[in-house]
Amino acid sequence: MNLKVPAGISAVYAIRNAGLALSQGIWSSIIVIVSFVWGIFVFEEDVRSKIGACIAILLMIIGLWGMSYYSTPSRATLGNTVDNFDTNQINGHTKNGDASERKLASRPEPTQDNDYSEAMYITLDANEDDQSDEVHALRLMNASKKQALHLNGNKVIFCGVMVKRRNLGIMCAIFSGLWGGSIMAPMHYATEKTNGISYTISFAIGAAIITSLIWLLRYFYYFYQERKVLKAYNRLPSFHFKTMWLPGGAAGLLWSIGNFGSIISVDSLGEGVGYPLVQASMLISGIWGIFWYKEVDSYYKIVMWLMSAVSTLIGLIWLSFEHAA
Repeated sequence: MNLKVPAGISAVYAIRNAGLALSQGIWSSIIVIVSFVWGIFVFEEDVRSKIGACIAILLMIIGLWGMSYYSTPSRATLGNTVDNFDTNQINGHTKNGDASERKLASRPEPTQDNDYSEAMYITLDANEDDQSDEVHALRLMNASKKQALHLNGNKVIFCGVMVKRRNLGIMCAIFSGLWGGSIMAPMHYATEKTNGISYTISFAIGAAIITSLIWLLRYFYYFYQERKVLKAYNRLPSFHFKTMWLPGGAAGLLWSIGNFGSIISVDSLGEGVGYPLVQASMLISGIWGIFWYKEVDSYYKIVMWLMSAVSTLIGLIWLSFEHAA
């Protein structure tokens, strides 16, 4: 089975709620610790000096946490990241019916008690009795928009519970790190014929199986709520092929190339050294978050982030020298 898919899902939630730079800073540092423990203390892989390797890991952790801390986006910047709220569930309801032609009212302002009235969200046409499916879809749309409005603040509805968006993102990043740090551990038990490059085939098959199972579980969850096959299907998120084929395909290609490299790294250097070195990707994601997405607008924070990056690089280089050939 594949451990990457649950970690990847958690990573998406982490980025959407806590920002790219902060999220990857958290899960990268945790992955370093988890994979190092697997390799050095569980699999007992050879290194020149366990003490030296631990110091190198400590430098990496200090650097990663520093990059994480100094790349935290401001509240104003974080609030802007939710403007493009995911309306997959809404599109799923309206793509097959006339409900997509309903007129949406302008976004309401919350009351002092943050009470959003469903009547404020949408204007229904007449003859609702003759269009029960559309009305049902619109009511679900109201609920989705109600959740979307909460996203504009500091909290979000998660599993029916109101939590702070940043805390949700941090929790998802922690889970992604704990889970993702064990991704390459099963490779230790693979045979020589299925190890290394050949392991990518097994990895891909496992990812496909787990992804399919997650979609089935989500469908059955909706079916349990709706009790109707078609309505449950319509609640599934749309694939948005026309919009996502290029960015989604490019992201998948880049990730696959990187994952191929990580497998080669673990196969050559071991779990305790090879996979922590892969977390140098934190440097790249931090640059994206700071200089492209503008998640950090403080010159002081940017300078401190760069100093933390230097600490990470020193740890990476040190750890590479600790590998016993």
